[in-house]
Amino acid sequence: MARKPAPQYAPVVTPPVTAADLTQEEIWADGALQVKSAAEFIGVSVTTLKKMVRHQEVPSKLVKGRRVVAKRSLALWLAGGNTN
Repeated sequence: MARKPAPQYAPVVTPPVTAADLTQEEIWADGALQVKSAAEFIGVSVTTLKKMVRHQEVPSKLVKGRRVVAKRSLALWLAGGNTN
């Protein structure tokens, strides 16, 4: 008896996620990194990350007088997704 060929399924294509698709709660849900650690995480200098923060390319906020950057926004930036 011949075997039936396996059914062919169309691949599921999901659009890339950007920060615009997420709520503020979702962006900050994974926590935050201080600027120095965040710069090391994405492989840029502290100066470059500070410029990114100043130009609002990545979400940041002050926590107890220290600037922190959302981990999820850094992951989106690394993946090539827009973080605005």
